[in-house]
Amino acid sequence: MTMYSHHYFTLLKECVLAKAGIKQLIPSECQKLSTLIFTSTKKTVSETTLKRIYGFAVSKFKPSPFTLQALAEYCGYDGWEAFCLQEEVTENLFAEKNTWQNMYKRANRTTQFTLQSLKKRSGIPYNLTIKRKFMEEHFNAFLQTEKTATLFTAQAGYGKTIGLCHLVEDLISENTESINNQNVILYFSTHTINSIAADNLNLGDWFLSFLGFPSIKSLIDLFEENEPVKTNFYLIIDGFDEFRFKPDQYLIFFNQLIDIISYYSKYPWFKIVLTMRSSTWLNYKYLVEEQPELYEKWFTGFMLDENHTNNFLPFDTDEILTLTHKINPQSKSNLLPAVELIQKLSYPLFFQLFYQDNPDNFTIAETDYLNFYQVICSFAYHKVYQGKNSMEKVLLLKTLLDQMDHKNNSFSVPKILFREHIRQYSATYKDLIANDIIKEENFSKLLVYQEQISFANDTVFEYCLAKKFYHWNNSKLDESLIHDLENLVGKSAVKVPVIKWLTFFIINYNDYEQFNYLKEFTLEPSEKLEVIIFTCKLLQKKLSETTNHEKLKLYFTQIEQSEIFSFFLSLQYSTPDYEKALHTLLSFNLNNKNKILIYTTLALMSILNLNAPKADKYLHEVHQFPEQDLEGFIINPYLCLDTIYTYFKFGIVKKEVLQKITHLYYNDYQLRKLHGWNYHYNEIILKLALITLRLNDNPFKELRFIKIVSKNFESAHIKENSTLSRFFSGSEASAYLRTGNIKQALKKQNQFLKIQDSDYNFYTPFMKVFFSMLSARTSIQNQAYKVALLQAKTLIAYSSKNGYLLAGVYTAINYLTSSNIENIDHADLVEIYNYILKTIRSSGFRLESFIAPGTQHKIESLLGKNSKVA
Repeated sequence: MTMYSHHYFTLLKECVLAKAGIKQLIPSECQKLSTLIFTSTKKTVSETTLKRIYGFAVSKFKPSPFTLQALAEYCGYDGWEAFCLQEEVTENLFAEKNTWQNMYKRANRTTQFTLQSLKKRSGIPYNLTIKRKFMEEHFNAFLQTEKTATLFTAQAGYGKTIGLCHLVEDLISENTESINNQNVILYFSTHTINSIAADNLNLGDWFLSFLGFPSIKSLIDLFEENEPVKTNFYLIIDGFDEFRFKPDQYLIFFNQLIDIISYYSKYPWFKIVLTMRSSTWLNYKYLVEEQPELYEKWFTGFMLDENHTNNFLPFDTDEILTLTHKINPQSKSNLLPAVELIQKLSYPLFFQLFYQDNPDNFTIAETDYLNFYQVICSFAYHKVYQGKNSMEKVLLLKTLLDQMDHKNNSFSVPKILFREHIRQYSATYKDLIANDIIKEENFSKLLVYQEQISFANDTVFEYCLAKKFYHWNNSKLDESLIHDLENLVGKSAVKVPVIKWLTFFIINYNDYEQFNYLKEFTLEPSEKLEVIIFTCKLLQKKLSETTNHEKLKLYFTQIEQSEIFSFFLSLQYSTPDYEKALHTLLSFNLNNKNKILIYTTLALMSILNLNAPKADKYLHEVHQFPEQDLEGFIINPYLCLDTIYTYFKFGIVKKEVLQKITHLYYNDYQLRKLHGWNYHYNEIILKLALITLRLNDNPFKELRFIKIVSKNFESAHIKENSTLSRFFSGSEASAYLRTGNIKQALKKQNQFLKIQDSDYNFYTPFMKVFFSMLSARTSIQNQAYKVALLQAKTLIAYSSKNGYLLAGVYTAINYLTSSNIENIDHADLVEIYNYILKTIRSSGFRLESFIAPGTQHKIESLLGKNSKVA
């Protein structure tokens, strides 16, 4: 029998379709075709075999002699050998008939097959997917150049294939009705290249023979004949990645592709478009870069990372909304979930997985953390835990995680150190790369070998790391797990994401007693705030379920005043999201003391944001509790809140609570008997008392209160960098400034700065505002008015955005009253004064409670009658 020829096999496939009367085969017709072949030849060619032959399934095999014989007989020949002989004669007779029309039809048939095959694999039904505008812009920019090749590169899951399908369809639709005026588009996936690997064919020779050209010259001659109509030839390959080949094969094909680009680069009508993973481009781009003249022929677009390996954008907000409305036209809402979730769902694979988990009544607005984390778990389940070698996958991933230096934010492992594990689990390793769980990247430089293995996606990495800690600790969050995590992760950037996953595991397994250990983690204030908000969002979602939340409610019912509850409470966490988190906690049947603390925090947050109606509402809630519960605290929180509110609202200072605070610091037995956790539990009350004392405008009393309270911190094991200590330290510096003791104020301020973490990102918004107020006050005291003005304006903008209007107003007033007003720039004076008036008037509080009438009159006199005052 004649040996196998890919060229003749391609012709045989066309002949089979022609005999069957099928102009364009689709996967569902393969069964019908199988039946026709059996009826005619009594030989069985299965539906699966036909799908492989026509590119609807992965094909890395050479068709058997039986299959070739059956197909040839179906076409009316005695067999495969007879078919080849006949085609050879035909080609010799009609070699001169390689026309533009024949080339266009051959290429178009393959392109249509490829489109159908790839569209069927779309995770979201293809008709519901969208075009990617940036791909069109990239492609149009490429066509404006004289370059020959371009590529779209990103890790798996970015939607490169579907985006390319839309691009190819647009190219097809742009073609004119006359075949001679149409661009030729040959679009195929890497599976097609794999099918020619077994024949040891050259990529360049293969695509020529595929189009029916015996030589490069005949193709060039045809294009030169058609030159007046300026048509192009597009060779488009999807998924040109190394993991799809044997290592030596991929290198061969990549070099052959380079040869094609090198040869055809002199012809402007020849264009190549590729998609590949960024790790593939990183590992093999040196083959292009080491030849400057060749590299000039590559259009790489706008690379988005420092290694210049990714030029593919995630979804933007508009694209997410467009997709949502296309999937569910009934969804008219343009509401979006939390910013962090939007960032996660902008990764097309995660958006696809979320759709697959919620195909009915799909809407992005209802996405929440619980749903998203379940999507990631589902992804891990299908890619890691299911199928063959699942145990080996788990062990290999654990080994990879164990070899990382998490504490130093080093989340990759040198491949050379992992070689034995790769050799031991070769098939598993390749499977993890193919499924884009892990990736290989070569960062080698001259004299330095540096090939690294890492996780392909940060979210999947965080899940796997958390799962490792949790699973190998018998699925329990306890002291042992915390010790291991603190030891191995330290202050790493991955610490908070891992704790979030641990929180998700606890809620998912309904084992809420493990919440008791959350307080044991060593976290910076901003990190703790992030964990609290995340946890409360998960709890809120869990409460919304109609069943399976009884254990959750029971857990919070049993919480008394304890350290675990104090984990959730601190004034320094004050943000709009934290307010929502506190309302989630109120959904549980808490004891009265815990409810009082929450409502007190909410009321104080409303006062700090100058929101009189909301403050009045929460004040009313606090007042509803029995007197004995309110008096159970070291200072009655209602009396403090009512005193502050009454002064801001009516300008009246109530003396009762001020006397109680004075009595407290003269007779401090109540403070001395408090244990450490009592201090944390009473943190809100102690801060509230100090803020209330500020109404006296007597810094000496404030200093005495701070001194008496602070001297008990050490005996109660309160750390100097605790939130309570920081607040008292900063308040002490402010009080010394107001006494005129600049030396002592600067000393305390330096102590305050010393206990702050060097990384400003670890401050909570409350501490940033508190620190900024103190800095502005110091600048004013030092008569650095230009610096103070800039600080005041910055603080005003930040406090307006984050819910601390009182801080902005206080700093603005302090600047105007402490500076030489006559020397302030008129525009700045108008801007700051208008801000004060507008903010206080819209707050519901009394203007005179904040700025003295005499000062107000003086400012307005300077502004003049023609100035625009709010």
